[in-house]
Formats: sequence, C-alpha cells, structure tokens
Amino acid sequence: MSKIRVLLAEEDVLVATDLASELENSGMTVLAKASSSVSALKVIDESSLDFALLNVELQDGTSYPVAKRLKALEIPFVFFTSFEKSEIDLEFHDVPRLAKPQDARFVADFVAGLMKTLAQTPTHPAKRKEASTGV
Repeated sequence: MSKIRVLLAEEDVLVATDLASELENSGMTVLAKASSSVSALKVIDESSLDFALLNVELQDGTSYPVAKRLKALEIPFVFFTSFEKSEIDLEFHDVPRLAKPQDARFVADFVAGLMKTLAQTPTHPAKRKEASTGV
C-alpha cells in the first residue's frame, strides 16, 4: 500500500510542524501545511491527496470552503480544532472532530486507524481506488 498523502490545514506553525512530524513518523506523507483556506484549496486542486486534517479556524477565516471541496471530491477529513461540535457548521456535524489540545502522536494514530478502516469499506473511494489500480 502506498503512503497516505495528507493535507494539513493549520494556522499555528508550531502545531502544524509537530503534527506533520508525527504524521510522517507514522508513515504518511504530508503534501502540504496550509495556513489559509486559499492555500489549502490550491493544494487540493494541484495534488492528489488521500486525507486532510483541518483546523476550523485558519488565517483567512474558517476552513469550511476547504471542507466543502473535500466532501465534493469524497476525500476524507477530520476537524482538529478547539471549536466545540455545537460551534461547527451544521453541514459538517457528521465529520469527525478531534479536540485541541491533543497529543500529536494520538492524532497521527487516529488518522492512521481511520484510513485503515476506510480502506476496508467497500463503498469508500479509497477502496474503489485500490480495486481499480490493483494495489
């Protein structure tokens, strides 16, 4: 199986660096660390990614435009945020949420476990991609 390609959308440089390090240590590839929705959307448009970890609050506002694009492309994502579930837009209440602050190792393990579970789901795009490529 190829490495999971991750977009990390986080406004705090220290948090992003710590998370990226743990994700990489877990065998994933962090394609980009984006601090704004504009830069995150650019990464989505220019890259092939498998997963995104989004802070709700980015430098240019919320990450909801990014979340909408990810949903439309059927790319799984998780909110990693200090926002309570009740503060997140109703459209995204079905999206998993990891509360900040959180140990970066825990976050990386959660992402790895989630991706493993999704890859085993016959109707999930990750499984369809695997079947179509013979990987």
